[in-house]
Amino acid sequence: MLQTIPFKAKLKSVTASIPNAASLRLKLDLPASVLNEYERQAEACGQTLEEYLADRLTRCVSYTSSKPIYITDSERQQIEILLRRNVNTAPELIKEIRVASSIRVDNVRVNLSQEVRRRMTTRHLDKTISYDEHVARIVKKLLQEFVGQ
Repeated sequence: MLQTIPFKAKLKSVTASIPNAASLRLKLDLPASVLNEYERQAEACGQTLEEYLADRLTRCVSYTSSKPIYITDSERQQIEILLRRNVNTAPELIKEIRVASSIRVDNVRVNLSQEVRRRMTTRHLDKTISYDEHVARIVKKLLQEFVGQ
């Protein structure tokens, strides 16, 4: 059962800051914990609850996937550490994952499966050379064998 709690945010029109804005007044039944969390998030951003929700709805209007993936700032930071790159958008994340899962040999990008990359890492025993140099040596050796040199 949902608990009705008084709406304590100051009502203020946010349509003035949004081009071609339309005003809509809604009554939503939300669990108190959800409403409290949105109020906390709005306060942390220096916005009223109404401003915060209008902004959130505007930014997320195109998120219509049946299996969306949402990540927190902390999770995004962990991904950035792994990729050694900052990412701000889904296309940037896809691009950086594509780059991280491939090697480049003389301007030719070769995509590798995660399993191949993992196994290559475990075979990098000579720590006096970098992983990239290790991969380069293996590629050169295999290509030389392939052409009979």
